[in-house]
Amino acid sequence: MVFVVFDAKTQTNVQVIGQAVDISDESESDTVFTRILEITRSTSQAEVPPISKIFAGRYVAYKINPKQIRYSNYQLHPSPSSETEFITLDF
Repeated sequence: MVFVVFDAKTQTNVQVIGQAVDISDESESDTVFTRILEITRSTSQAEVPPISKIFAGRYVAYKINPKQIRYSNYQLHPSPSSETEFITLDF
């Protein structure tokens, strides 16, 4: 699978090629859900993440086991003829 995160303001993106794996270890998933709650409380006025308001069964967290991560910065070279900065990490 390929996962892409893009930030329009900085004109950067990260592409991760790898496998998404269900976090089945209860301790590890508790850590993930606790961290999501902490981030929600520090970045929004909501007490709980929006997903917690949906009652459709158990929550599942996933992690990505990367094979390759590629960072691109398009803001450094805005001209179509110039090269974009790429950084690639292979695992």
